[in-house]
Amino acid sequence: MMLIIRIIFLDCEIGAIPPFGNLYHLEVWFNQVLPQDEFIVFQTGSHVETLKIKYNVYARLVNPKMGDFNLHL
Repeated sequence: MMLIIRIIFLDCEIGAIPPFGNLYHLEVWFNQVLPQDEFIVFQTGSHVETLKIKYNVYARLVNPKMGDFNLHL
């Protein structure tokens, strides 16, 4: 399994999250509260670099599916 993951994400460090899952033919899911913020910040496929981008630009590029992933008490 690790070999398959490594082959798919050749340009990412092991354990790092690629920011544009759609480029790897993966669905991208976002918590429904994220659009409330103007900007989002996330890893760029490495453990030391991040990307800050306006949410509406990212959403236009990736077209994420939305879900409610919060714990409501």
